[in-house]
Amino acid sequence: MNSVLDTLQTWARKARAARRPVRATVPPFGGDPLAYRLRGWPELPSAQRTARVLGVMSTMSVRPVRRGWMLEQSKLPPAELDALIARLVREQLLEVIDTSAFLGREPAQAVVI
Repeated sequence: MNSVLDTLQTWARKARAARRPVRATVPPFGGDPLAYRLRGWPELPSAQRTARVLGVMSTMSVRPVRRGWMLEQSKLPPAELDALIARLVREQLLEVIDTSAFLGREPAQAVVI
């Protein structure tokens, strides 16, 4: 039978573990140096107004994000994410930032969406 002291020590260990900061994993620089930042909110059809899409757009409204990050974090299918990016580019609501210059690399080739 566990003593009260054992139980309290177990609870304390669990509480300490829960307070540890979670390290954000930064994916290595891939082949796509482009980052996207939302300039304005589009009128989306109801089929596209999902938590995943709105979550990605919310983050893009605060800071630029890469396509790889969007795929990883939102779990959107690649085709759906590409359609969203294309729509936002067409409506001129997306700022496309080439991050190559920040990393001392050659600028990326023009991307046609």
